[in-house]
Amino acid sequence: MRPRAQLLSVLTMVLVAGCSSEPAGPERNPGPVFDLEDEDQTAPVLTALSFSPAAINTTAGSATVTVSYSVSDDLSGATSVCARFDSPSGAQVRSSCASFPAVVSHSGTIDLEFPPFGEAGTYTLEVYGVGDAVGNVRGYSTAELAAAGYPTELTVTSVQDNTAPVLSALGFSPAAINTTAGSATVTVSYSLTDDLSGATSICGRFDSPSGTQVRSSCVAFPAATSHSGSFDLEFPPFGEAGTYTLEIYGLGDAVGNVRGYSTAALAAAGFPTELTVTSVQDLTAPVLTALGFSPTAINTTAGSATVTVSYAVTDDLSGATSICARFDSPSGAQVRSSCVAFPAAAGHSGSIDIDFPQFGEGGTWLLEIYGVGDAAGNVRGYTTAELAAAGYPTELQVNQSEPVMLFLHGSGGPANPPTLFLDDLAPAGATPKYKDSPAVNFAGGNPWKDIGTWSAAPALLGGTVTSLSDVRLWVGLKNSDDIGTRFDVRVEARMNGTLFAAGETLCVQNVVRNANQATEVLVGFAPFPAQSFNGTSDAVSLRILTRVGTNGSGGMCGGHSNAAGLRAYFDATTRPAGFEAIY
Repeated sequence: MRPRAQLLSVLTMVLVAGCSSEPAGPERNPGPVFDLEDEDQTAPVLTALSFSPAAINTTAGSATVTVSYSVSDDLSGATSVCARFDSPSGAQVRSSCASFPAVVSHSGTIDLEFPPFGEAGTYTLEVYGVGDAVGNVRGYSTAELAAAGYPTELTVTSVQDNTAPVLSALGFSPAAINTTAGSATVTVSYSLTDDLSGATSICGRFDSPSGTQVRSSCVAFPAATSHSGSFDLEFPPFGEAGTYTLEIYGLGDAVGNVRGYSTAALAAAGFPTELTVTSVQDLTAPVLTALGFSPTAINTTAGSATVTVSYAVTDDLSGATSICARFDSPSGAQVRSSCVAFPAAAGHSGSIDIDFPQFGEGGTWLLEIYGVGDAAGNVRGYTTAELAAAGYPTELQVNQSEPVMLFLHGSGGPANPPTLFLDDLAPAGATPKYKDSPAVNFAGGNPWKDIGTWSAAPALLGGTVTSLSDVRLWVGLKNSDDIGTRFDVRVEARMNGTLFAAGETLCVQNVVRNANQATEVLVGFAPFPAQSFNGTSDAVSLRILTRVGTNGSGGMCGGHSNAAGLRAYFDATTRPAGFEAIY
């Protein structure tokens, strides 16, 4: 990820933390067009600022400075203010943030604590973040505050502590570990001293031979002019093998002085730095094997909305453990992101919910997977361009003409109902219906076999449909004897019976007979020319087909060569099979 984008993502998550998410709207979706002037792309404005007292003395103890502020925002509402004082040298900073419910006008205070032994002299004020509910952020430098007539200079009298703690002893044990059979722990022991305010923390890390894997830890303790202790660093199995090198990347004291010791500096001081690690190495990050999101269009003019990103990942050795996804707004000024962690697994499927607050920027937002990690610390990212090149959807429409969600329904009983239809009402029943295909057999050319065709009323769609979202399905076996069979699934969209879009998902695995464990499948459509529905007589239909699973070249992808059939589940609150028509 680009450093600027990463900083923006982190800052956005901090500033909008606490924004609630509401349902995206009623289930019936007639497709109105909303006024795009309801977008909020403007950060809040600082309307008043002061602090008290204007001078403090920390010679005998700590002191508090209270910053008073007022802010205003045009649409989504201000939610946070962050302020800081920088010491004369810039080496010490005192900062704090205040967050509050979204409001178009707000006044409040922030307390900043100044401990004894801090740097003396004139500190300067900066308001480094005023944020709103959709992630717009504005900062005010010291010069900008002064130009606006706000006070910026704080006088601090102090017995100064400008010296960071000093490392006086360092060692670690054991000097060699073997993680072939499981994780191992290395204990770093240390002693340090500080001249005035007292040492409060130490952080250490071991870097792998390639530098791509790091094991680190920090420990904090009450301020002391002399302190000895230890911290543990865990090394999981499948980590990189070879000689890891130790670095102490932070010794801190009570006033914020920090000192680091590079590996070379530690070695020059006579401290041990090399740890030998024996391991069955895992140097490969997990691989993304499936990706989709739903819905592909949202409207936040009336309230917040949630987009669910579905994914599948695999990992060769240590097991995938996490994935992070984000959507970037058209201007790049707003970011919505989320991560999910899970127990290490060689293969894992799941979903991530990403919330979009009201008044967000309109237009086409782009998806990026900015981190897929494993238990050994390997991480891989996928840019928007890489996702698109792999055939995954990347574009989310925000505050455009509302799409129509089409759900699969059936009437006439839950088992192979005789009437299949599409409409824009979400299923209300708890028991899913199902439709079975005939038997499938790889012999004889592995022909596609029909599961069923669902047709909509002619007036359901009106306008030019430019794309269709992935069709979301749940499938299971018709006969439990077919456990291990893999299937291809094909979908066909038709207007008045004429095919205009189709797509396939190949080699669907882990299909079982138990209806409660039905496998969720996303089948995407290939791009197609825009289709104009007249809203009176033109009707859309969806046909679903299946065959024995293939590898993309026509050969079997494994499993049995035949099966009694594939069962599609739909029309239930737990199996809301369907897709979106997007204008």
